Amino acid sequence: MYHGHKADNKNIYDLCIDLGENPNVIVDLGAHMGDGYKRLRSSFPSAKIFLVEPMPDCVQKLHLIVENDVNALILPFAVGKEAKNSQIYCFDADKSQSSNFYSDRGGQYGSHKKLEVEVVTPDCLPSRIDLAKINIEAGEFELIETDFFDRVDRFALEAHNAHIPGKTWRDLIKALEEKFDLWTSGSLSYKYCFIIGVKKISLPV
Repeated sequence: MYHGHKADNKNIYDLCIDLGENPNVIVDLGAHMGDGYKRLRSSFPSAKIFLVEPMPDCVQKLHLIVENDVNALILPFAVGKEAKNSQIYCFDADKSQSSNFYSDRGGQYGSHKKLEVEVVTPDCLPSRIDLAKINIEAGEFELIETDFFDRVDRFALEAHNAHIPGKTWRDLIKALEEKFDLWTSGSLSYKYCFIIGVKKISLPV
């Protein structure tokens, strides 16, 4: 069931912490440069964290941040509906911006180059995921075509409204509301908002 909009000023990591409930397995899709890892590890010191990030420069930084954390695993690729190599936009003018498979951002971040990265299916991930943080710059629209969300109990997702023409948070709600109790947060008319999901529990009759 979709429960409608919930206005607050929290970011995606705050939402993950709120949803945590002592998770054993966490997947950080779009781990970027490790800010999420630091927050998640601080809040859940014993959890196994899978850090999924396709960009080589970000992966290098993740290795430095994770260091000797035996419960953190860096997966240097993107997750999609089929295994392949794909080209991704990289932006020169803003090093803090995530890369993007679907849009050159209309030149907002200056010139760009395309880099070939590996895409794999969700089979590389655990079959049971207690908590997922998902910020993959509109890759979520491909993710809902896989079995990824069948594996997930709780998630916080940044839903992108502008990168793919005609795709908005409403498409994600429609695809997920049968399996999850869902809430939205942030500005729904902005270029992104957040969707928070908790898997429904089937009670015995």
